[in-house]
Amino acid sequence: MGKTIVWTTAAQHQLNQIFLDVFEISSSVEVAEKVTTDIYESTEILQTHSEIYELDELKINNNQNIRAYEKYSYRISYQIDNNKFTF
Repeated sequence: MGKTIVWTTAAQHQLNQIFLDVFEISSSVEVAEKVTTDIYESTEILQTHSEIYELDELKINNNQNIRAYEKYSYRISYQIDNNKFTF
């Protein structure tokens, strides 16, 4: 079994904001839902492949446990702890 994925309150708020931003640009609930769902589901691979993405070079004092990737031009940063990921 893989590690647990934990979305912080701040990360959940940011994902909601992405929904609103995409909806404002596209005027489509379906498009906004697709983008946010794809971002959310893109984290599932981390349960079994935690180091698939590069170290986050924008984080100061990165102790080799913060990584990042892009999805739909949004930067997704996550921290690897013992048995969980934090977004």
